[in-house]
Amino acid sequence: MVFKSFFLIISLIVIWLFFINIHTKILITENGITIKKFFKTERYDFEDLNFYFERVEPARFKSYKGLFIVKGNEVIARISSFDYSNYDEIKENFRLNEYKNVRIYIVDVIRIMFGQKIRISNKESSKMVKK
Repeated sequence: MVFKSFFLIISLIVIWLFFINIHTKILITENGITIKKFFKTERYDFEDLNFYFERVEPARFKSYKGLFIVKGNEVIARISSFDYSNYDEIKENFRLNEYKNVRIYIVDVIRIMFGQKIRISNKESSKMVKK
């Protein structure tokens, strides 16, 4: 009984976090990007952000693209073509440099989906940070 209750609570937390991330709104202005979630709003100026990179995210029948925004050597946000039908329009309005050779693992992508900020290794980010 205790195990079933624990499993139910963990399942409800995972579902709740998933729906919070789905209902995220992104507003792009000339100077920056605003990410609105249920309980918090994050604003970033393009001058403070370093770069973004894109990753193909495979699914069962189709592959989607994920855009990851980096500040310092932390990935601070993920925008996926699975979640946003206007993904290409969002990408066009970014005023950041794009880097192609960034390696990120599926475990890190899952952590980002649940709201955690992950660090990119110093070897990769030291080459990519704008000067």
